[in-house]
Amino acid sequence: MAVLRDHLRSGGVWVEGSRSYRTIKEHLMPPAQFAQLKENNDLAFGVPLDSAAWLSKMREQLDFNIKQLAYRARDGKLKDVRLKNGTLIVTLQASDVPSGAEELNEELTQMYPHVEVLDLLRDVHKWTGFADQFTHVCTGDAPHNITTMLA
Repeated sequence: MAVLRDHLRSGGVWVEGSRSYRTIKEHLMPPAQFAQLKENNDLAFGVPLDSAAWLSKMREQLDFNIKQLAYRARDGKLKDVRLKNGTLIVTLQASDVPSGAEELNEELTQMYPHVEVLDLLRDVHKWTGFADQFTHVCTGDAPHNITTMLA
């Protein structure tokens, strides 16, 4: 049954009349419709079919953007960015975190106990019984070994 399920999911096996487990061909556009769209150049890929034209357009756009960045950097129109002797220099911005926050964070971290996630989940289960809500998919039975299930 598990092998059949895997083949159904992969499309290697199909069920006639099924909406979920159809043949791969039924998921595709009919060949006549595809030929018509291709003939009308209306496939709507989002990019030109001619890769050389697309690459040329992208090169032009990249060149324009780089020149625009260079002009703005040269004229000092970019915040914390400048062009000096042909080198782009970016000024680091000051941190918004107060200077004492790092030390406080380290101190608080040291105060927390080091706990394994499985131990924490086991304790929460003891307090609340939440793990009993997980049931077996086929049988609906509660888990026999809570620790294994939580792991």
